[in-house]
Amino acid sequence: MAVRLPRLEVWGDESGNLDFDSTTGSKYFVVSTMTVADSHLTTGLLDLRRELDRKGFELPDGFHATDDRQAVRDEVFQLLTHVAVRADFTYYTKGNVDPRIQ
Repeated sequence: MAVRLPRLEVWGDESGNLDFDSTTGSKYFVVSTMTVADSHLTTGLLDLRRELDRKGFELPDGFHATDDRQAVRDEVFQLLTHVAVRADFTYYTKGNVDPRIQ
C-alpha cells in the first residue's frame, strides 16, 4: 500500500551578517524558516505579485519585507493569515561561536 505524504513547502531567510568582527558585524545571526503544508500559498503569492504589479508596485526580486512598502507587507501578511504555518528561528550569538568555526 502506497502512502501519500503531504507536500511541504519550506521558505527560508537569514538576518545579520557573517562578519565576526564585533565593531562592524551584527551581534546575532538568525536563520528563519516557515514550513507550509498547503501549496495554495505559492499560488496565492504569485497571484498577489501579479495583482500588485498591475497596481504599479515594483517587486523586481519578489517580496522582501526590508525593501517592500507597508502596503505590500500588509497584503502578504493578510494572505498568511489564511494559511497554517510553522515558523522556526535559530539565533546565533556570534560572540559565543567558537573561533575555529567562525
